[in-house]
Amino acid sequence: MLALILGLVILLSSVGVAAVSVPQVPASATDEIVVAATAEEKEDQERLFTQYAVGVRADASYVYGYVKNVFTLFPSTVPVTVSLYRSETYTEDISQMTHVALMFTPDLNMGEEAVARVPQDGNTYYWRAQLTYWDDSGMQQTLESGTVGYDSNGNVVL
Repeated sequence: MLALILGLVILLSSVGVAAVSVPQVPASATDEIVVAATAEEKEDQERLFTQYAVGVRADASYVYGYVKNVFTLFPSTVPVTVSLYRSETYTEDISQMTHVALMFTPDLNMGEEAVARVPQDGNTYYWRAQLTYWDDSGMQQTLESGTVGYDSNGNVVL
């Protein structure tokens, strides 16, 4: 069984993560995506493994922080929160950014995405998304995307 799980982990780590949007927003090659694999078990049904993707994307109307349940081995209830942060200056430290949006879902099914969004306000900001989830022991865990800058039209800034 362990060899099967390890084989799945290796297989999943070699597969690209597709971004499916809710609402439908085209993903660009500049999306910052972070993937985390967590060992989980003992909820409604036993879950051995969950793989998440967290990132930021933008268009001319909104900036989106998203988290996707890429894969769950032995699915069960997967509660997650996605938060969106911004800053006027570039920083990798989320504590130096302003929290602007939050989305909680009590059960993020495999292949689904939870999205926190804020409207564009005409300014250029640097953005970061944060995933909060609970591991099999009930401990809160977090995973952050990279920082990415977007202008008011949803274009990446360097």
